[in-house]
Amino acid sequence: MHIVQRCGRTCLLPNLVYFETFEPFELSAREVLFLLCPRLEGLSIICNQPANPSVLLNSLQSLSPNLIDVTLQYVVLDDHCLSALCMLTRLETVRVRDAASGATPVTLDFLLNMSARHTLRCLELSGYDLEIVPSLKPPINQRDTIIFEALKHLEIYCDLVVTSLTVLLPHTTFPVLEVFRIGFQNTVLRPRRLGLKEHWYQLFNTISNATTEDLKGLQFACDSHDSAELPLFGILKPGTLSLTSFIVNGPFLRLDHHDMEAIIHTWPLLTTLSLPQRHESSPKLDFSVLITIARGLPHLRRLDISIDATVLPYTPSLSHGMRTLVLFNLHVKNTYRFAECLDRLFPNLEEWKFIGDDEATWADMALINQRSFRRTLYEP
Repeated sequence: MHIVQRCGRTCLLPNLVYFETFEPFELSAREVLFLLCPRLEGLSIICNQPANPSVLLNSLQSLSPNLIDVTLQYVVLDDHCLSALCMLTRLETVRVRDAASGATPVTLDFLLNMSARHTLRCLELSGYDLEIVPSLKPPINQRDTIIFEALKHLEIYCDLVVTSLTVLLPHTTFPVLEVFRIGFQNTVLRPRRLGLKEHWYQLFNTISNATTEDLKGLQFACDSHDSAELPLFGILKPGTLSLTSFIVNGPFLRLDHHDMEAIIHTWPLLTTLSLPQRHESSPKLDFSVLITIARGLPHLRRLDISIDATVLPYTPSLSHGMRTLVLFNLHVKNTYRFAECLDRLFPNLEEWKFIGDDEATWADMALINQRSFRRTLYEP
């Protein structure tokens, strides 16, 4: 490297377009800075221990002004780091993952600066120690709106995200946002911290007001083992968003038939619905909910849900177009009758998976046999 420098080269690899650095690199070392070049488009800084990359980030504007993709994982984001990110004018993707302890809270001021990047299409903010607060400085004018003109993918995963978003979202607009993912930390769902139903009702309303009909995917995720049993019934109202994909990974939904009816009436054009209550203690829906879904969501192509199929009602032949079905916490008493009922509802299945008791493992083979029998009888 010293030889290359003596030859008058300003960077080691002038045609480098992507650079990823791990510890034990010293992020402020001359060797690392020497790898930056004007053609660099992607930078990923991944640390195993909390590190502050402010020196490296502050060098990007002059050494690699054409960066479009930046990923920071397990770093300490201070004011200098946030300011350095805001100076990169061509950014399309910014991922801040697992922000380490000591990070500066993400404020409206930071989001206002990021929204000035009219090329920004993907923004991910996550971390156990990441805070999202309205502002550390005097608040922006209430009449001002932060507009992310090109943002299509937004992911926020932090503590107390519900109350934070209900404060932040009224100041923001996402005219072309397509996917919004919201995550919770592992302790946030304890009932005393979950918040009132009114907070969730406000959250759905603020998301609806901040987005347009372009928003098609909404996802909630949580790694908690605590079930707060939040009902959707009474929170969702017809006209709230125009989703085609609704995904919940976590135990915080109560999920009874009233909740399913709320989902169907609110988002009748869903193509993906994922509500996998994986814990055995989770409330279960019975088989009749599949009939309700088949009738109410004609465009649905993927369904992940927990049901109890020990009691099987009369099942009409609906010939729904479902392609993928995953059933969690499945309890089956009569596998052959279960397979027959399922095949009457969803004869077009291409993939399925049953996770549950011992009988559920036999249900897979029973469905294969049922489909083979039907084709033998009715198909030429």
